Amino acid sequence: MGDEHSGYGRKVEPPPSDDTFEIGLVMAGAISAGAYTAGVLDFLIEALDEWEAEKKRLKGTAQEHSIPQHNVRIRVVTGASAGSLSAAILAVAARYDIPHFSTAIAGEGGYAHVDEAVREIGASNPFYKAWVQDMSMERLLDSEDLNQPGAALSSLLNSAALMAITRHALEYPAHSIPAAEKVTRDYLADPVRYIFTLDGMSELSVFAPSVPEDADTGRSRHKDFRSFSISYGGNAASDRVKADDVVLDWAADVHDGWHALGMTALASGAFPIGFAARPRVDLARNELAGRKGCNLRDGLLAHRTILMIDPFSDAAGASETPAPQPPALLPLIRQLMGAWSNQARFNAEELALAADESVYSRFLISPRRERPAGATQLHIACGALGGLSGLFHIEYRHHDYLLGRRNAQKFLTDGFTLPLGNSLFKHAREHNEAGLLAIWGSDDVLDPGVKHLPIIPLVQRLRSRDGIEELPSQWPVDLFRAESLHDAISERLDKVVGKTLEPLGLSFVDLTAAKAGMWMIKGRMIEAAIKAINDSLIAAGLGIPAVMVADEVIFAPEVHHLEQPPKAL
Repeated sequence: MGDEHSGYGRKVEPPPSDDTFEIGLVMAGAISAGAYTAGVLDFLIEALDEWEAEKKRLKGTAQEHSIPQHNVRIRVVTGASAGSLSAAILAVAARYDIPHFSTAIAGEGGYAHVDEAVREIGASNPFYKAWVQDMSMERLLDSEDLNQPGAALSSLLNSAALMAITRHALEYPAHSIPAAEKVTRDYLADPVRYIFTLDGMSELSVFAPSVPEDADTGRSRHKDFRSFSISYGGNAASDRVKADDVVLDWAADVHDGWHALGMTALASGAFPIGFAARPRVDLARNELAGRKGCNLRDGLLAHRTILMIDPFSDAAGASETPAPQPPALLPLIRQLMGAWSNQARFNAEELALAADESVYSRFLISPRRERPAGATQLHIACGALGGLSGLFHIEYRHHDYLLGRRNAQKFLTDGFTLPLGNSLFKHAREHNEAGLLAIWGSDDVLDPGVKHLPIIPLVQRLRSRDGIEELPSQWPVDLFRAESLHDAISERLDKVVGKTLEPLGLSFVDLTAAKAGMWMIKGRMIEAAIKAINDSLIAAGLGIPAVMVADEVIFAPEVHHLEQPPKAL
C-alpha cells in the first residue's frame, strides 16, 4: 500500500520544506516541579512570538535579512503526569496573547517581594497562575472533596482542588485582567496533536481521582494514551487528524471535548499506589516521522526533533537523609514517591540520545544552576521528596518557574542550534551569513571550526548578550517547617479513615475499635511524616538543621544559608 495515509497516520511522513524545522514537545512528570516546565513553556512562547513579530516587522524592508528567515512548526505536544497538565494549559494558552512573568518584572528577591500589581500579571498568565499561585499543600489537604453528602474517597489528597485548578486554566482567558486577545501563531501546525499518556491507573491515587475507562476522557480500553487535535488557524489538514483523536475547536465557550482534555490531563497526573505514566517519546516521534519513519540525527540533515522537558533529569541521584523507620507506612510511602518520580521520567536511552552532542533528533531542557562547592542542594526547589516539596511553599514554585525561563533562554541561545550548513539556513548563507553569525553564531561543541545558528533565534530584549538576562529568584532556604501542617494532616487523615471505613458496614463496636486503633498510631505517623519532610528539605538545601539546647529546639540559621543567590547556568 506504500506510504499512504491511514486513520492512524502515514507509515512515513514526508519531510518538511527546506526552510522549515518541525518540533515535537515531550514533557515528563514532575508533581510540583511542573512549575519549572511551566516557566520553560512561558519563555518558549515568548521567544517564538518575538521572533515571528520581528520577521513580519522587517519583511520587505532593507533590514529583512538582518534576522534569520527560516520557519519553525510545533507539530505535536505530549505529556505524562504533571507534563500533561502543562500540555493542557498550553493547548488553551496558545490561542491567546498571554502576559509573560519574568525576572524583569518580578525581580530576584522572591515572591514575597513581588508587589501586588506584578502578582496580578502572574494571575493572568495561565502557566504561572496554575503552577505557582494555585498549587499548594494547603489546598490538597483541605477536605472539601469529602464534605459533600455521599462523597466517596477517590484520592488521598483533595482531588477537588486539582479539578478546580484545571478548570480555571481551561477557562482562560475568563479570569485574566485585562482580557487576553486572540492571536494566530504561524509556528503552530494546523492542527497540533496533543497526546496524554495514561499508564498505571489504579483504584486509589494520592493526588488525582481515579478515572474509569471510557468515562469523560474517551480513553480506549486497549490504549495507554489519549489524543486530541486542535486547530488554531481554522484550516486544519484532514490527513493530520487521526481516527481516534478528539477534535477540538473554538465554536463554543463550553465544549465536551475540552472537558475531556482536562479530565485526561488529570488522569495522567494521578500518583497511583503503583506506577506513574511515563513520557512517551515514541508517540511524538511517530507523529513527526510516521510509524516507520525516522528523524535524521545528523546535524546537516536534521529537519525534525523531539524537544524533551524533564525537571527531574538531575534529581534522581540527589542524596537525602534517610526517612525514619517507624511506623512502617512512612518508609513505604517515601519509597513510592521515589519510584513514582523515576517512573515519570524519560528512559535512559532517550536521555542518552539527548546528551549526545552528535545527535540532533533529541534535545533536552532540564534544571541547571550554579551551586556552592560541596552543596547538597538540588537544582530545583521543587525536587525534594520526589517532586512533592514545591507544594509546601510558593517561594519554591516561584523560584523554579523563573529558573525554567532562565534555562530556556540559555538553551535556545547555546544548545538548540544546527550547523550553518543545514539547508534550514540556506537563506542566511546566501543573504547575510557574516551578519547573522556575528549576532547569533556559536561554535560546534565537537568541532569548534563549524559554526552554528539557533533554531529559535532570540531577538532584541530576549537575547542575554544585549538584552535582559533571565535569572531565578534567590534560593528559598529556611522558609517552611512541616510542623505547620500538623493540624491539616490530622484532619485530612480523620476524613480519609472515616470514608474508608464507611462502606465496610462495620458494627458500632468494630467501627469504634477501628477508629480508636487509628487514633493510637495517628500521632506517631504524623510526627514521623513531619520529620521525614524536614529532613528531606534540609538535605536538599531548603531547610536548616535543628539542635537541642536545654531541651529546647533551636534552629541554626547559618547552616546552608546563601547570602547571595547562586546564578543559573
